Amino acid sequence: MSTPAPTSSAPRPVPILIVLASAVLIYTMLETMLTPALPLIQHGVGASAVSITWVLTGVLLSGTVCTPLVGRLADTHDKRPILLSVLVIVCAGTLLSAVAGTIFWLAVGQVLQGAGLGLVSLGLGILRDTQRKEVVKRASGALVGASAASVILGLIITGIIVAHLRYNWVFLIPLALLVIITATAWKVIPSCPPSNRGKVDWTGAALLACGLFALLFGVSEAPSWGWTAPGFIVLEVLAVLLIITFLVVERRTEEPLIDLRLGGRAVVAACTMTFVIGYATTASFVIIPLIVAAPAMTGYGLAATASVTGMILIPGGVIGVVAAALTSRIERAVGSRAVMVVASVVTVASVAIMLLASHQPAILVTSSLLGGLGIGLGMTQAMNLVVAVVPADRVASVGGLLYVLRSVGGTLGGQISGSILAISLIRGTTLPNWSGFTSTFWIGSVVALAAIGVSLALPSRAVPAASTTASFV
Repeated sequence: MSTPAPTSSAPRPVPILIVLASAVLIYTMLETMLTPALPLIQHGVGASAVSITWVLTGVLLSGTVCTPLVGRLADTHDKRPILLSVLVIVCAGTLLSAVAGTIFWLAVGQVLQGAGLGLVSLGLGILRDTQRKEVVKRASGALVGASAASVILGLIITGIIVAHLRYNWVFLIPLALLVIITATAWKVIPSCPPSNRGKVDWTGAALLACGLFALLFGVSEAPSWGWTAPGFIVLEVLAVLLIITFLVVERRTEEPLIDLRLGGRAVVAACTMTFVIGYATTASFVIIPLIVAAPAMTGYGLAATASVTGMILIPGGVIGVVAAALTSRIERAVGSRAVMVVASVVTVASVAIMLLASHQPAILVTSSLLGGLGIGLGMTQAMNLVVAVVPADRVASVGGLLYVLRSVGGTLGGQISGSILAISLIRGTTLPNWSGFTSTFWIGSVVALAAIGVSLALPSRAVPAASTTASFV
């Protein structure tokens, strides 16, 4: 996509940040709205219970595959046309989803929407190019805060739509806002050409895309196929072989898609944190609505409506916004290692505390608050570590890796938790028993513990990259 550069002679940092944060807010809000609106969408397009899951799967698969490529393109090309192209593709997918009359076209629309998963890493790269060095970390916190705020906005809007409107409005409302944001981005975002125009490692991109697709498609279908089904095993073995091949190729490529040699322990910690956040928070967001909606006869259910679920989850979104905004200040006071350790501990606590959740709404709210705090601190600090230790011409691609790992963690968390609950039923019913929930909480807690160990290995403060090619205003 070729577009003329804006006519302004100098970048305008505040409007740029507002546009980028708004794009992340509305896109993430759209994705947040899909899960609670799924029954309404299913009825609207006449889809089966199995096929409607492609509304979520399509976004996840395409987003995970596209994000590393979008990040690398942003490292090697002008970020402005890439951002506009991604926004146009997301708008097209959202429009197609809004007018789709069948599950096929709805799924195609969702696949196109998945390109928007790269908006955060792309925005991080643009911020790195247009903001003063000392405010880049605060600006990255605004992107994470916008993502957290989207949970609040999405749940509120979805409640209104489900109660009074057709399913199309799940897409039409975000579409209208995305069109405005795209037009504003065309006016506000300046040209951000790279200082060193490299090349895209298309071989690495193909290997990673195929490996991630095999991994996530297999995990997504495992609950219906079975975790020991031949199809699942073949896909996962293929995924492992492709990803190992990708790692070998990247180590030998002069300009790899994702330079795995950059950042050392800081990037490892950032990647671990985002994977853990994806696993733990997705598992919780799958489980909390089930507990709220389950009847009291289960011994743990609240027999409440979706609006109660929203009231439980919204505080987590609020605390996530506040935590993201304050992360950079906290880091200056106590150091990056301390922030990552705290984020890891509260993420573990957000899952572990659910072991006490039977018939206790206060525990569910506390879990939501801790989860929001973990997301706000952990995701912002992970991005800040990337900004601090990775050269400017690699920020977008390494930042994209964080969101790929968050998606992979989220898929595993959701599907593993769902599968455990599906086989742990109260006799004579289709409702999960409490021991099934307990198993998912223990697994989630153990997974989250990995982030604590990696965070403790960090230096007290991040060491800046040896060289940088960014020019700051």
